[in-house]
Amino acid sequence: MLAAFSRFVKPGAVRIEAVATVPSLRVCAFRNPNGSRVVEVLNTGLAPVTWAGVSETAEVHLTDTNASLDVLTVLDGTVTFPSRALTTIVLR
Repeated sequence: MLAAFSRFVKPGAVRIEAVATVPSLRVCAFRNPNGSRVVEVLNTGLAPVTWAGVSETAEVHLTDTNASLDVLTVLDGTVTFPSRALTTIVLR
């Protein structure tokens, strides 16, 4: 998790409001000095959660017991947050 935060949240970033409506998701978001936004989503649940809210070009990375910042594909604005994993969304 530390690698995800330190790689994508840049010095001088400002935390911005982010709210999850699914109880198993823990979310925080930041605006970097260059204008990019980073959303960190931790799924603490035992089931994957799908979100169809990405409306712009996003770079998505997964961190769990088998993946370390692996790049995920966003299809039609949909991201799936695997169970017990941290998903990093970078909006440019």
